[in-house]
Amino acid sequence: MSYGGVTASAVFKFNENGEVISFVCKRYMTVNDQYRLENYSVHLKDYMELNGIRIPTKGEAVWNLKTGDFSVYKFEITEIEYSKPLVY
Repeated sequence: MSYGGVTASAVFKFNENGEVISFVCKRYMTVNDQYRLENYSVHLKDYMELNGIRIPTKGEAVWNLKTGDFSVYKFEITEIEYSKPLVY
């Protein structure tokens, strides 16, 4: 995808229900005040319908480093509020 002169890409995996279960991309990581491009993945699970929209309610973000995986963020959504969609 591209927006405003910035381009990004990722590989998405889906389950048999068409739900995204993970995606993998390259992302810049800060190490000692320098940036380096590393492998990054997000894993999603436990889809539920909240306020009429089916979304993953649990997930984890992971740096996939040569030295091994490093979990940086885990989340669980228990409630959600949607605002009006943006119009471009």
